[in-house]
Amino acid sequence: MRIIAISDIHRSEAATLTAAAAVGREGPDLTLVAGDISHNDLDEALRLLKILCDTGVPTFFVPGNMDSPSLSKYRGDQPRNLHGDCVNFEGYSIDD
Repeated sequence: MRIIAISDIHRSEAATLTAAAAVGREGPDLTLVAGDISHNDLDEALRLLKILCDTGVPTFFVPGNMDSPSLSKYRGDQPRNLHGDCVNFEGYSIDD
């Protein structure tokens, strides 16, 4: 299992695009984003996560202390929120 882990994007579209390019180049099985995606802005966080999802690699995230409390409640297939959840992915358990 190959994983690319990303954290502390802090609203940076440039950092997100750089990470997405690395995901595309390296071809991991999944991308994991470990919080601090935006500064209390749900729409911005989802927009940045969508950039990573657009690589075609399954994307999982756990919200950080800088993220909107609403992001902790977000439930969707892609990106997949791991906060308070456990996911079975290709025979592996992934949880927060």
